[in-house]
Amino acid sequence: MKAPYPQITAISFTASNDFELAIAITIAILGINPETTFAAVIDPLVEVPVLIRLVNVALLFKKEFFQEF
Repeated sequence: MKAPYPQITAISFTASNDFELAIAITIAILGINPETTFAAVIDPLVEVPVLIRLVNVALLFKKEFFQEF
């Protein structure tokens, strides 16, 4: 891709930074019911550890595929 590491990682994590907005839209469209409320609470609890692991993968890719400046 010939792009620098900081630019690639910033672009790759941009898609997942609006989960609060997605939860609010889901509740606004579907209303408050047990399933929606459950999803609204569980999603951040699952997403944060997944994002932490993805950061670790990005750091591993930095060591493997990008030269240190």
